[in-house]
Amino acid sequence: MSGTTRSSGRTPARRPAPKGARPAADRVQPAPRWVRYSIFGLAGLLVVGLLAYFFPVRTYLDQQHRISVAEQRLRIIDQQTATLEAQRKAAEAPSEIVRIARDRFGMVKPGEQPWAVVPGASTTTTTAPGAVVPGR
Repeated sequence: MSGTTRSSGRTPARRPAPKGARPAADRVQPAPRWVRYSIFGLAGLLVVGLLAYFFPVRTYLDQQHRISVAEQRLRIIDQQTATLEAQRKAAEAPSEIVRIARDRFGMVKPGEQPWAVVPGASTTTTTAPGAVVPGR
């Protein structure tokens, strides 16, 4: 016998459907448990995959930025090195050595007499005769 009959042979009484309820054929059946677990599992794998992708990419981009900053610093240092090398070569010339000795250190050649230009007296302000000076 099927499960629709009772021992007395009568069919079970049906409950009336609540108002606004859909017929049984139109109701959405919940997804089986294995489908829900599969969706959550795939979503979890997607999150883990994105994290596994994001952190190395972020590290790579940070390293590329640091490399570009270091290369820019290297170009500046190379320019400074070239300037200093030119100054060093110029300072090796005998005429430049004499000029530096005279300008910076006040040196003179044997037999020369050193002299220096002293700045003139600074102008002072005086008060006019009969002017009132505060504090006297």
